[in-house]
Amino acid sequence: NARDAMPEGGTLCFRSAQSKLDPEDPRFAAFHLQGEHFVSIEVSDTGVGIDADTLEKIFDPFFTTKSLGKGTGLGLSLFYTYAREVGGALEVESETGVGTTVRVLFPSTSAPVVIEDSKPALPARMRPATILVAEDEPIVADLIHAILEENGYRVIECADGRDAVHSLREQGEPVDLVLLDYRMPHMNGIEAFDAIHSASPDLPVILMSGAIKASQLDGLRARGLRSVLRKPCSRDELLREVRTALEEGAQHP
Repeated sequence: NARDAMPEGGTLCFRSAQSKLDPEDPRFAAFHLQGEHFVSIEVSDTGVGIDADTLEKIFDPFFTTKSLGKGTGLGLSLFYTYAREVGGALEVESETGVGTTVRVLFPSTSAPVVIEDSKPALPARMRPATILVAEDEPIVADLIHAILEENGYRVIECADGRDAVHSLREQGEPVDLVLLDYRMPHMNGIEAFDAIHSASPDLPVILMSGAIKASQLDGLRARGLRSVLRKPCSRDELLREVRTALEEGAQHP
């Protein structure tokens, strides 16, 4: 990103340091800071900078200012998720025409980390919703998986439509929702939806695509498709569609 922000050249600087942070600092409210001591890795450039409106969107999945084919808009979003998962954080400071500084913070410890799952087992009626995701781009699949899991869902990943149909047939426990990418090898999202809906008409299915025509969407909904999640989408849009589909599915089993 720093390289692309300096098309005429510039200075790229890397710094590392030890930092002490207050876990209650409102700047880090979106993260789950582990402890007070961190190692920071800072990357600064003297590039074109990022304007205020764009700065608010840089961690949204699929958001990119790059031209078609030059970027997916997933790099920063994935890194944000990974930093959060390990109890760290990300900070970005930028000024148009001056440059950008990205600071990554990781928990610092000299002792081995032991993670214990202390959550009590949920009774069957309160089990987390299980969502099957079929997406052939690994980086997109990883991002969707991380967002859903972070919000309490159990996720089953499938590499394509055919894998999704096969996986549903073999599942030993119920699946509550299916997310299907439209463009996949072997069996695209619409073909997979038709096969899934034929076998399990009450199972809600969401199709993920940026290229579905309105006329095509009407036909899919008439055949039982729950909704279409337009790409690119934000984390909030993904979670909102998932919650809505699950709630509607619970009301109309």
